[in-house]
Amino acid sequence: MDPLEAAARALYECEKERSRLCSTVLTRAMGKTIDDHMEPWEECREIYLADARAALEAAVGAMGWPEIHAYQDEMRKGQDVCEDAGGFVMRGLGRLFGVRPKRDEVLTYQKAAKAMIEKAQIGR
Repeated sequence: MDPLEAAARALYECEKERSRLCSTVLTRAMGKTIDDHMEPWEECREIYLADARAALEAAVGAMGWPEIHAYQDEMRKGQDVCEDAGGFVMRGLGRLFGVRPKRDEVLTYQKAAKAMIEKAQIGR
């Protein structure tokens, strides 16, 4: 799935969940069933694609040096031993868009190898 499609689908799913929650609240408040019907994805896909495109264009348009520096700082941390190359790049791109990594500490292959050597030397 391309990123624009993924963003559009996420917007749709959020709206669907919001609609369900509103329906539940209104049903309880009014004492009668309130329908939370949403059109199927296929019928409103183009609307959500346009919304996602506008949101991504606005995010890119608002980027400046702080976001670029955050991306560069994340890339300087190096690749974590739990990441493949794609995960490493995606972590950096996430920072460009303001997404914080799941962990601040990165265990690079170099750090992991050094720790294994030190542990082996202590065990002698």
